[in-house]
Amino acid sequence: MDKSQIYQTVLALKSETPVYAAIAPSFVRQFGADVTPEMVRAALKVLGFEDMVEVAIGADLCSLQEAEDFLENVPANQKWMGTSCCPAWSVMAKKTLPEYAHYISMSLTPMVLTARMIKKQHPECKVVFIGPCAAKKLEASRHSVRSDVDFVLTFEETMGLFDAKAVDFKSLEVEEPLQTSSALGKGFASSGGVAQAVVKVINEMRPDMEVKTVKAEGLAECKKMLMMAKAGKYDGYLLEGMACPGGCVGGAGVLSDARKTAMDLQKDMARSELKRSYRNTIQRFLRINNIGGLEMKLKTKHITVTAVMIALSIVVIQFIKAPLMIAGQNVAISGALINLILIIDTLYCGLVSGIILSVIIPVFSFILTQSPLISAVPVILPCIMIGNIVFVLLPGL
Repeated sequence: MDKSQIYQTVLALKSETPVYAAIAPSFVRQFGADVTPEMVRAALKVLGFEDMVEVAIGADLCSLQEAEDFLENVPANQKWMGTSCCPAWSVMAKKTLPEYAHYISMSLTPMVLTARMIKKQHPECKVVFIGPCAAKKLEASRHSVRSDVDFVLTFEETMGLFDAKAVDFKSLEVEEPLQTSSALGKGFASSGGVAQAVVKVINEMRPDMEVKTVKAEGLAECKKMLMMAKAGKYDGYLLEGMACPGGCVGGAGVLSDARKTAMDLQKDMARSELKRSYRNTIQRFLRINNIGGLEMKLKTKHITVTAVMIALSIVVIQFIKAPLMIAGQNVAISGALINLILIIDTLYCGLVSGIILSVIIPVFSFILTQSPLISAVPVILPCIMIGNIVFVLLPGL
């Protein structure tokens, strides 16, 4: 399925429709040892692209989705789970062991997640995936993906466009460095990076849980890994399969040596400012962009918890009015309990939920207590709301 889509891409770039480049994290070093990500972004704009978006963002989302799949299914419903982002590995695994096809994670690939995010923000645009992989052309042709990814180019084909346009990378006016994805999301491009990211998310969800992983590079090694898993050698494991040696950095459409690219990728990961927990990086993207399908599962869970917290707040406001005697002193505890509820909700459900409670709780408090002070000075109510929001920002950020 390695049919070039350069012609279709050029026609799209010449049209009035905005075209966005979704570029795989293995793009470092592909267009020259001294070419920075900022230069690549500027060069793509010279070609006519509206902007460049890192597919490592989708990798961040994918790691959360696969972590959720693993926790939900292993070992409750299946003995092990395989990663889903490499289409060649995924298809091979399902054809080799069709009875274990459901053991491969059903999460969307970083390419699709990123494309959906772009089209959520820009519904009328076209998306061109630029990466190292010829198998992505097959993936993009699937009926379920066709509306998300319009065209696929390899790095080699993209370099052809740069040459045809006589792009001089060093003379380009570059913008600020991109800081839109985490270091672990960028690491998807290298063998072992997917498993590392997924395990990191699992450890943040379940700090007490140990997750064993095994990886394979090249389809022959991947097949051996599958046979070992079938024989029961990898029960409870997360299996990472990569069709290309070294991972995506060694794909069929790359221009740079895989080992040198992997070294430069490590430097790019080190420069990433987003190294914080999944709750502050990945879930924020899910809520803002409402993509994928996973967000509905997360949202339902969080809405339930938020509703419970609101109910607890009402109970506290309505019934826990009298102060307690502590060390001979009258101590009002309702305010402290409300603050505790806000903190718990923010840590579990995230900043958006905490802010919602910060606004709703003072309203319920006023309705239930009919505070004469707030009735006399209405400005106190928004002041309380703002104070609550500031309070939840501390654990939420």
